[in-house]
Amino acid sequence: MVVVTGAHGGATNPEALQAKKMQIPTFMHGRYLGMLMNDKFGIAVSGCHGKTSTASMIALILKEAGYDP
Repeated sequence: MVVVTGAHGGATNPEALQAKKMQIPTFMHGRYLGMLMNDKFGIAVSGCHGKTSTASMIALILKEAGYDP
């Protein structure tokens, strides 16, 4: 089990503090995401509108190309 916190106030979150007392590994979101993606190739989709549609199209293209997105 791990606890992943947000960047804003995560270090002072009561659940995160209790997890630390219980010696449960706790990570900030960005750091944990980096650990998960360390040995993978990532594609980032950002913007105000259309992120879900764009990410879905990318996933479909990768799947059709034989990848496991």
